[in-house]
Amino acid sequence: MDETVFAQAGLFAVEVGLWRLVESWGVRPDFVAGHSVGEVAAAFAAGVFSLGDACRLVAARGGLMQALPEGGGMLAVQASLGWVEEVLSGVEGVEVAAVNGPSAIVVSGLKGGLDVVAERCAGSGVKARRLRVSHGFHSALMEPMLAEFERVVEGISFSAPRLGVVSNVTGGLVGEELCSAGYWVRHVREAVRFGEGVEWLWGSGVRKFWELGPDASLTALASECVGEAGDGVFVASMRRGRGEVETFTSAVSRLWASGVAVDWPAVFAGHRPRRVELPTYAFQRERYWLEEAGGGVADVSGAGLTAAGHPLLGAAVGSASDGGVLLTGRLSLDGQGWLADHAVAGTVLFPGTGFVELAVRAGDEVGCGCVRELTLQAPLVVPERGGVQVQVAVGPEQDGDGRSVAVYSRSEDAPAGTAWTLHAEGVVSAGQPEPEPEAGTWPPAGAEALDVAGFYERAELAGYGYGPAFRGLTAAWRRGEELFAEVSLPEAVRSEAGEYGLHPALLDAALHVVLAAEPEGEGLRLPFLWEDVSLFAVGATTARVHITPTGGDTLAVHLADEGGRPIALAESLTLRPVTAAHLAAHAVDDDALFRLDWTAAPSADDSTEAPTVPDWVVLGSEERGGLLAPGGRHADLASLVGAIEAGASAPGLVLCSPAADRLPEDLADAAQGVTAEALALVQAWLAEERLADSRLVVVTRGAVAVDGRGVSELTTAALWGLIRSAQSEYPDRFVLLDVAGDDVTDGELRAALACGESQVAVRGGRVLVPRLVRAASGEGLLPPAGESAWRLEPSGSGSLEGLSLVPAPDAVAPLAEGEVRIEVRAAGVNFRDVLISLGMYPGAAQIGSEVAGVVTEVGPGVSGLVVGDRV
Repeated sequence: MDETVFAQAGLFAVEVGLWRLVESWGVRPDFVAGHSVGEVAAAFAAGVFSLGDACRLVAARGGLMQALPEGGGMLAVQASLGWVEEVLSGVEGVEVAAVNGPSAIVVSGLKGGLDVVAERCAGSGVKARRLRVSHGFHSALMEPMLAEFERVVEGISFSAPRLGVVSNVTGGLVGEELCSAGYWVRHVREAVRFGEGVEWLWGSGVRKFWELGPDASLTALASECVGEAGDGVFVASMRRGRGEVETFTSAVSRLWASGVAVDWPAVFAGHRPRRVELPTYAFQRERYWLEEAGGGVADVSGAGLTAAGHPLLGAAVGSASDGGVLLTGRLSLDGQGWLADHAVAGTVLFPGTGFVELAVRAGDEVGCGCVRELTLQAPLVVPERGGVQVQVAVGPEQDGDGRSVAVYSRSEDAPAGTAWTLHAEGVVSAGQPEPEPEAGTWPPAGAEALDVAGFYERAELAGYGYGPAFRGLTAAWRRGEELFAEVSLPEAVRSEAGEYGLHPALLDAALHVVLAAEPEGEGLRLPFLWEDVSLFAVGATTARVHITPTGGDTLAVHLADEGGRPIALAESLTLRPVTAAHLAAHAVDDDALFRLDWTAAPSADDSTEAPTVPDWVVLGSEERGGLLAPGGRHADLASLVGAIEAGASAPGLVLCSPAADRLPEDLADAAQGVTAEALALVQAWLAEERLADSRLVVVTRGAVAVDGRGVSELTTAALWGLIRSAQSEYPDRFVLLDVAGDDVTDGELRAALACGESQVAVRGGRVLVPRLVRAASGEGLLPPAGESAWRLEPSGSGSLEGLSLVPAPDAVAPLAEGEVRIEVRAAGVNFRDVLISLGMYPGAAQIGSEVAGVVTEVGPGVSGLVVGDRV
């Protein structure tokens, strides 16, 4: 690219391509300007000449310049034009080639003269650098090519510009001058007045500048030309080292935010965008941040992994012990939106052809290109929200050349230790058949055309929910028991084909001809066993399909391109029936409620060493609480503060057990007294500046339900609510610790205090901490099946966990005299509802007495309310 014959053609192609994209997105500039060869692209955008003539001009310009003798160069000088002109005084063969800004000048000419200029700049402390160019452009060195160039340009047809074009030659607006060969000859020979052009645009009221090119160099120069007056917007379409899509769309977004009109439907064409509600005001307990599309994979080399280079897999790591390989990835509807278009019986499934793609990619990692066998054990359900973690494990070499392969998944929300689900397992090997091209005419002679119009609508009635990405079957034929088809990746996923070996949507569409040829009512069937699968060409977007029955539910599947050359071969595919109930059993309820679970503390391990924690002191007598006190005891907080004033160090931890000796027999009085005592201690603790770096550990016994047993000590249970409130305001000042029984060992206490958690429980020598986990299927409140109306009802267990949802036919029944129906927008749960739930409310009653909403219907005899009233 340092040679101008290629550089100029490349720049022109990139700039015109970007212009066409900008134009297709509905952005209409008031003016266009270019830098050197960029002005040819600008003139083309303004309609001065056709694309063909513009290409002839660029080709001639670059070719003739390249043919000139070498020996020239260019030097960028960071100084004013006046200073540079003084430096050039007396230097032969060097002249100003470009005025890019107030302190951005480029000089051009013979290399010897440039060396002199560079030395003078260095002696004056002025920065100067050589440009990576093959010749000295915009100088006298260009003159030998001008006559021939003029003859080429005279053969070009010109038109008056439809947009304002700002000239490099004059530094201002030009019109008919662009339609002459002489102008473009001067354009080659004379200096580029880019800086003056930007100043003219700014003076004409232009405040938004968009650079269409491979980097942001002109953006920086233009903003420098504006200087201190710069309240403009300068954006670049591409930046070196940054993602092209992100950079371009960011530029469009910035310009749109500054008032530039953009045709957003054109921008999002083919991408199925969704509108996102924005908050009307803050803190509504909902997320409004857009999730990053694609779940892009960061650089994994720092973690000792290798990038997998596949849209479904993020990383690969080899096993040092046995030579196996593990590939990992994440599947989600955010990251792979096309998966939403593959639903069976109402459940979004990862397609069986996707498992083949994963197995092929995993085999390639170890040089095993053939999938000898792949049995699908369980469907992989893709959740509506969130994602699933995927692992593809390739085993060590077996006898011969085969290796085992298996595909596993589990929910990304699964707690540590959750088992992985095996979805597919089989064998990959290095041997592949030598495929023969499909000979003969297409469609095959004697084949009878099948009607595929309306096929996907009929398939949906049968339970196959194929969305746009999977609607690739375009034609089908039958010849005896053989089936033939043409499939094509829909526009929604066509651009992704090159990232896959064989896109799962294309291979899946190849199997649709089997469904199209079946009589209605055959039931659902999915791939079960693949044998001897080989891939011969990657990135296919269309294919011809030949399917041959080999007995029972087994088929041979051949895919070829339009010329009959093989794309892929599955020598045997067995289909198996599947039911909706079977699929539902594998679904992840991503709408499930969360529940509190006590799990092993992250730092807890099997180490025999006692964990290191700061020594602690205990408040209270030995009889009260029975806590070990390696740092000593103090009767109360005042005693501890007195010791610190006398020279003792403030302890890291201070333990207290506010409960436990000689409590009144009345439970309510006891709980009130203990809570009041703890509140006074907390307030005094926070007010004591000498303990600002210490943490108060409140120790209770049986005050929380941890191991399936209920709360055994109600007197201190309220302390957990009190201290949690204090923790929310002062996160680093308090710890809650619950133990079982009267005695706690030194090891248990140290382990609990060393884990660094703010809420801890010790049971049976284990240190446990609270975590939110998804309620398993059946644990949450589920509406009754088939009911459109339901309500909350206590089951009579006397517990808030004994609530259920039951049918409520009266909610949709016709209104009686004096009744009003409202749409509830907010509901309150008050103390009366709690008593009803616990079975402590006198008489029969239903939960729910405080609501706010809008009237949707009024019954006979209602005169004070009308539909639409807020109540």
